[in-house]
Amino acid sequence: MALLALRLGCLNPAPHRRWSRSRCRIVASNASAAAAVVWFKHDLRIDDHPGLVAAAAEPRRPVVPLYVFDHRILAGYSDKKLELLLFALKDLKVILKSQESDLLVGLGNSEDVILKLVNEVTMQDCLPTLEELKGFLKNSRTQEDNWVPLRSVSAKSILKKTFDQRKIKSTVTSNISNGGSIEDTIMVSATSGRRITDSMFASENSLEVRGGTGITLDALAAYLKYLEGTGKASWQELHDKVRLAETRDGASFYTLFGTAIQLGVISRRRVYHEAIQYEKDRNAGFLSPFGYSTPTVTAAVNAICSMEHSLQYTVCGHEGPAVLLVHGFGAFLEHFRDNIGNIADSGHQVWAITMVGFGKSEKPNVNYSELFWSELLRDFISDVVRQPVHLVGNSIGGYICAITAGLWPSLAKSLVLLNSAGSIVPNYPFIPLSESYDPGAVTVIESIFNFNLSIPLNFLFDSFGGRILVVQGMKDPLRKSDVFVTMLREHCRKVHIREVLFLFASLLMVNMSGHAPHDEVPDEVNSLLCEWMEETEVTPALEKSKAI
Repeated sequence: MALLALRLGCLNPAPHRRWSRSRCRIVASNASAAAAVVWFKHDLRIDDHPGLVAAAAEPRRPVVPLYVFDHRILAGYSDKKLELLLFALKDLKVILKSQESDLLVGLGNSEDVILKLVNEVTMQDCLPTLEELKGFLKNSRTQEDNWVPLRSVSAKSILKKTFDQRKIKSTVTSNISNGGSIEDTIMVSATSGRRITDSMFASENSLEVRGGTGITLDALAAYLKYLEGTGKASWQELHDKVRLAETRDGASFYTLFGTAIQLGVISRRRVYHEAIQYEKDRNAGFLSPFGYSTPTVTAAVNAICSMEHSLQYTVCGHEGPAVLLVHGFGAFLEHFRDNIGNIADSGHQVWAITMVGFGKSEKPNVNYSELFWSELLRDFISDVVRQPVHLVGNSIGGYICAITAGLWPSLAKSLVLLNSAGSIVPNYPFIPLSESYDPGAVTVIESIFNFNLSIPLNFLFDSFGGRILVVQGMKDPLRKSDVFVTMLREHCRKVHIREVLFLFASLLMVNMSGHAPHDEVPDEVNSLLCEWMEETEVTPALEKSKAI
């Protein structure tokens, strides 16, 4: 999931911080005759490249192109994406050589490699093989990279694997092997069996366009002209892939071109320019005020305008255990306005986000689901917070927190549910899990009618295995709280009432509040949360001392 995060101050206007990888950078000495080192970090092209333009601003200044295989950047890449990266770099080297230049290659921390280059240490100019690159990344792994593999497997894949291991019946059988993503199982070839000489894809079963700028632009032209048909074999191959990748309106564009845009093989500006130019060519130079004339142009423009999902978040407190607050449906991070500062003042680093699809966060064309949002939390914790958190969620946010903790337990120190959505299913002998959601539900409001909250909370509690606090407002108009509390008592292991210390899970009832106790009685909830988190931090130390 490609994401940007916009950081706010503690609920006060402040400059935005983007959760994203930065783009190409230029390193040059102060001497007027010094060379400019252009670090191709994520812009693997010479077309429409702002770094090269700046480097070539002085006509007589030498320009030294450089790519660094930095494990910190590549640690989250799948084998497929590493292969596509090498295809793109190979094409970039060919283009640079045609311009009487070449691409220097370094392996290691980018800052160290650049300093060595500036100090005229000899660099290699040949690319590693895929196996050599995988070996380098394996040997370079650090403690901070341990969470990176979590992102390589989807939430649905983990659920299905767990169902198989625990012999829980479901509506869908698992075809996953080697920890692959469930989405990969449908990535079978839709071609007619022909061998394509100039294929735009890495393999017959691949759905991602491979290669450099030239190949990608040719593929984009074929995509935009899908409705016109073609007699060109490579274009026909791409059209076959489009039919396979269009799992919902507009989904095929990101499937085909997402990796190329992430690697910077082609810029989003160029995609937008090509799509609009094609639209004008079809309509005598005009753009209709009623939308685009082809679904491929619509898909391309919509995708590149929301490809990196902007995520609004705030953080208060510079040190202490991390806490992540997750709002409910239709809300945003300001719903915790009376909690963030108070919890931070008690010695915690408090994070709160506005989930994608709500408030000031991006609202992209995706299938919104509880699994989509749980993967969002996973990525935010591993990429931004970078340490385990106390997960605190209200309503549907609580359910999403429970999924995140249940599927990726290493990310959560404890789980706190504030009038959470979800249900308790005794023994959960059968868990229905739908394959997909309504393709027409492309907005958050529409998607609520397609939510599948069928994963039982007690299943997620058991999968998490850590400390769980349930805070239930008893006057909740959306749920029969007394029935829910009874089910918790009867069917959730290690759930106790009011007995918090040293217990793995506790239930606290707030009699005077409704669906959002943190907002209705914030002082009481803040006190409960701070006490709970303090005990959670102390418990491991006490258990360790007892063992001694």
